[in-house]
Amino acid sequence: MRDLLLELGVEEIPATHLQPAEDFLRTALEKFFRDSALSYSGLALSSTPRRFFALAKEVQEQQADVWVIKTGPARKIAYDAEGKLTPAGLGFLKKNAATEAELAVESSDKGEFLVLQQLQPGRSTCELLQDWVKDTLPRIPFPKTMIWNASRLEFSRPLRWLCLLWGEDVIPVEIAVVGSDRYTYGNRYLGLGKALQVANPGQYLDVLRANGVLAARQERRDALNAGLAKVLSEPALGVVPDERLAGTVTDLVEYPT
Repeated sequence: MRDLLLELGVEEIPATHLQPAEDFLRTALEKFFRDSALSYSGLALSSTPRRFFALAKEVQEQQADVWVIKTGPARKIAYDAEGKLTPAGLGFLKKNAATEAELAVESSDKGEFLVLQQLQPGRSTCELLQDWVKDTLPRIPFPKTMIWNASRLEFSRPLRWLCLLWGEDVIPVEIAVVGSDRYTYGNRYLGLGKALQVANPGQYLDVLRANGVLAARQERRDALNAGLAKVLSEPALGVVPDERLAGTVTDLVEYPT
């Protein structure tokens, strides 16, 4: 088992663009784990104006090997009168990179058919993730997109960094001329130009907190509400609740005060 971190660093994305893109990423990542038959113990996914991130806990390192049964042509067309394989039978073998010794015949209510039982080795999760990232990120939906370099990637705002960790290892991927690494960046006004090294996914949120970023939306919302509760010292005074405005501000900043 290993932990996974995926962070997309971007220029400021409009607040209204965040939640739909975040929902798409969550659904896509859950589907990836399910379709790949990979177990994991937890998934946290959120966004700020400057980043999307996903943290998956205890992800299975490799798919299990599985036996796959493949059904071929009917026996009567797979063999000729002399019991030799016909072009149909030979084509089935070639398609599945098998030998005649691996063939078996299976009976059903529709007749007898050639079958192959083959052991399909499981792929490494790192390899699967490389394919998933390259396929999924360009498909994140936004109400309006832009193209900013020769890669022709369409995204809400330019992609500036990609932090992609599989345990302590970097998963090598390149998207829109941005290569993956183990670095993230802090609050724009508190040292965005400084690269922050992330040794492993478990450090990610703490590294950002120490550099002026509350990456999880709910944490920012809680900080905002706590600040509002303390802003007035007179017991008789209070802040009129505005859930819509509080939600918008939560998605406009990385460290509400």
